[in-house]
Amino acid sequence: MEPRYKLVAIDLDGTLLDDQKNIPEKNIEAIRRAVSRGVHVMLATGRPYRAAQWVFEKAGIREGLILSQAGSLVSRYPGETTVCGSRHDPAFLRELAQFCEERGLFFHCMLGSDYYYLREDPMADLIAFYLGYRGTVVSLEELIRLNTRKATIVMPPEQTDGVLAEVRQRFGGRAELAKGDPIVIDITPPGVNKGTALLKAAAILGVRQEEVMAIGDSENDLPMLRAAGLGVCMENGVQSAKDAAGAVVPSNNDAGVAYAIETFVLLS
Repeated sequence: MEPRYKLVAIDLDGTLLDDQKNIPEKNIEAIRRAVSRGVHVMLATGRPYRAAQWVFEKAGIREGLILSQAGSLVSRYPGETTVCGSRHDPAFLRELAQFCEERGLFFHCMLGSDYYYLREDPMADLIAFYLGYRGTVVSLEELIRLNTRKATIVMPPEQTDGVLAEVRQRFGGRAELAKGDPIVIDITPPGVNKGTALLKAAAILGVRQEEVMAIGDSENDLPMLRAAGLGVCMENGVQSAKDAAGAVVPSNNDAGVAYAIETFVLLS
């Protein structure tokens, strides 16, 4: 029987990956079985392409899609060819940079698999550890000329909610703003998020909205959980993601992704 869901979008951190940033073997086996049934698998993350492709490599998946930079770019794997993408307005980036510099906040901007920032900072070391490689220091004018796709503010977790409230007050309506995890605020162009990018890519693939399943756990997953035919949240997910989802599955440490694929895709 043909699977009900033809495209499965899976968040990485807190969803596909366990708390040690490893992929449970059950998740790998379920993804392989879905692909063998003709299902398109998309990794949907705030990370850049380069920091996500290792998942397909480890799982032995020969081709798929990577929605990176929180929806600002969708690429084919392998090859990193662009399926669809969006960029920030340079004037907005200049104002955002001024906002962050005035408050001593570290931020970086992504373009393709590379990312750039204005100064070294302990948060730059943290992001380099998280992504697996360092970014590049550039001047503000160089950053503006790069015409980047996503901006990210990184700070200690106790500051995130307050900074997010201030960012929303200052830039709300001019960009999409979401808490990617306890130390990250993702900033994408207006109307660009994991949900809009997911549906745009699905349309290019010829997959109907009701044939899309999305799996996530955090605030920046809300748009794709709501946009998909079936949104699935992990047990460890935030309450708003659980409320937006049509189903809640075991946690990221208990191979909840495998449960979701086996239950809603492979047994459908």
